[in-house]
Order: sequence, then structure tokens, then C-alpha cells
Amino acid sequence: MNCCLPYKLRIALASVLLPATLLVGCMTSAPVSSAEPVPAPSTTRAPTTSGENGEMSPAAATSEVGEQTQQDEQVSAGMGEEELAPIVSAAIDFIGLLDAQQKEAALLPFDSNKRPNWSNLPAGMLPFDRNGVRIGDLSDNQLAAMLAFLSTTMSPAGLETVTAIVAAEAVLSESQNAGRLGWSEGNYWLAFFGTPSPTEPWAWQFGGHHLAVNMSISDGRITMSPAFIGVEPSVIDEAAVDEIFATLGGDRASAGKGTVAPFADEIEAGLALVNGLSAAARDAALVSRRPNGLLTGAGQDGVIPELQGSQASSWGSGQQQALLDLVSLWVGMLPPRNARLRMDEIESNLNDTYFAWHGPTDGAGAIYFRIQGPDLIIEFLTRGPVGANNGHYHSIYRDPTNEYGQH
Repeated sequence: MNCCLPYKLRIALASVLLPATLLVGCMTSAPVSSAEPVPAPSTTRAPTTSGENGEMSPAAATSEVGEQTQQDEQVSAGMGEEELAPIVSAAIDFIGLLDAQQKEAALLPFDSNKRPNWSNLPAGMLPFDRNGVRIGDLSDNQLAAMLAFLSTTMSPAGLETVTAIVAAEAVLSESQNAGRLGWSEGNYWLAFFGTPSPTEPWAWQFGGHHLAVNMSISDGRITMSPAFIGVEPSVIDEAAVDEIFATLGGDRASAGKGTVAPFADEIEAGLALVNGLSAAARDAALVSRRPNGLLTGAGQDGVIPELQGSQASSWGSGQQQALLDLVSLWVGMLPPRNARLRMDEIESNLNDTYFAWHGPTDGAGAIYFRIQGPDLIIEFLTRGPVGANNGHYHSIYRDPTNEYGQH
């Protein structure tokens, strides 16, 4: 498939379509993780480490085998064999379908200085080339293998978010400015850094307009920093997406809502949090100045904003849980076990985490909020009022202690 066949790409990527488990099932018989949302940890329990690991071979007497066993134990402790095996397998399957020229573009060293080459800008405005192979240039088989890979290495909610962003791009591609700005659902790129492996560090990057997902696998853990998630328009007609699937013989599992709104939950949870704070905590959270853009967005690696807002250590347990619920909407893009491990880390630093809010709290206008702790930065802003059908939203998720998996 190429960029001249936009509807087929929309069928594959407009999504809230075939469940991720079906995509994985086409490529591997390994167990598939649950599609249920990852719950934020309760503030009443102590952080835990995962005990859901697969069986390990006995350690051998030689130091070489002993070191390998230790690596395998780290892998299992981090994500469990059922999460790791299909990720590596699906990545290798996709790479194996690339021709020599595509492999040269898609495969880069783990420590490549091109890792920061991502942006939320559309292709027509970008002053550099994105990393990887362009999805609009993939064949049908390659595209199916790419989707199978993405479905294993992200949660179903993460895959839905990513594909909904690409679906929104398909809407923009029909505007009169599309050619000049490079708005096209084919203008997204997938790159690998290092060789997919159960023990050696590697990473992948998928992005284009309003999207830059950087996931790294090291010591048995998947981390996701930085990750830019945005969308325009903010509300997509579900019936139009259904029609594309029906026209091309696809079968889409509709949510029956009439529209798809990728950031509806984040906005609702943010409003619930700020309005649920005590009077004193709410006064401390409200800030008078709104940044023009995300302070830690594209091109801002290493930037740590000044702490602002209300400190969660002064909140009640219900308010703290509401903050964790909000954070989990970003962290929940990770596979379930890794998401739980990450939420445990964030919860352990909750007393040193701050929440800042700018804008009306009734959901009637433009808003900005920031969640910031020792190992967490989340920013979200709307360009225009909340709820507008042509809304334009930006967000960033970072772990400043482990950017690009290179802690």
C-alpha cells in the first residue's frame, strides 16, 4: 500500500477497530495481555514489585551462564515472558519483511544521536527528517506486521489512542492546506534503535504529526519517555470511520458513541481533580500564567520546569488517588505489567509531586495543567476551549530520570 491509497491506511489505522488481541493472534501464539484498563495503585498500600514472572532455568556453574540467568530473571521480573516474547517476536517479524533500503532507514544503533529527532509538527513544517520507515510506503503485509508489533508493545488503550490520532490526521488530510503542511495519514514513521532482544537494550520510536512515542526496553523493563500525544480535531465522527471499514470489507467493533474523542477522559479526570481539591489545595493549584506551549515538549529534552501548584503531600487520600487516576491515563499506554510497575514508582514519590492548573474549572474554556514530581512530568493544554469539535490538544509525558531508556 502506498500514499495513493489513503482509505486502506485509514482502515488499518483509524481505529478503534479490531481488538489488539486479534492482531497479535495473527502473528504469534504467545499469550496476549488483558485489554482491561490498568488501575492506578491505591494510596493505602505500599509500592510492590512484580512477582508475575515465568519459570527460569537453574543457574549453571559457569559465570557466563550465571550472568545470562541473572539477565533472564531481570527480564521476567520486569514484564513476564508473556509480555516480552510477543514483543520481540513481532518486532523481528516486521523487520524481516523490510527490504534493504527500508532496513537502512528503520534500524539505527541504540545510542544513536538521532533519538531526539522527533516532533509534533506536520511533515511539511519539519526542518529535519524523521527517523525510520514511512508507513505510507509500506506494503499490505508490512503494514499488518507493523500493527501486530504495535499491538504487542502497547496496551490496547495505547494502541487505540495512537490510531485515533492517525485517524484525526486523515480528517486534516482532506483540507485545502494538507498538501502544503504535509497532513497525511501516511506521514508517520517507525524506527528501531538496537536489535530487538529479550536481554539487550533496544528501543522503538513511532511518530508524525501530533505523535511521538519513544519506548525503550532495558533490564526487562519497558519505559516510555518522552511521549508526545496530541490531536486535531479533538472529536472524530465514528460513523465515518465505520463507513470506511464497511466499504473495504472490514468489521469494526463500534463503541456506539457516535464520536471518538481521544482526550475526553484526560479532560474529565483533570477537571474532577481540580474541583475535588480542598479550598486551600485548590487555591495553591491555580496558577496565574499559562505557557504558550508545552515547556517540556519537542526540542526540550532535559528541561525541568520550576515547581508550581499544590503539593500532593497536603491532600487527603481520595484527592491523591484522583491524581494517580489522572496520571494512569498516560502511563496506561504501557503494557499492563510495566504500567503497574511504573505507577508504583510514581506513587512512591507522590508526596513530592505537584499539580498546577490554569484556566476555568467548569470545562468551558482553554485549560493547561502540569503534574510534576521527581521522576514525572506531564503537561496538557488545549488550544481553544474544551469540547470544541475542532479542538486542538497537546500533551507530553516524561520521566526526567530515564529519558530514552538511558538512565
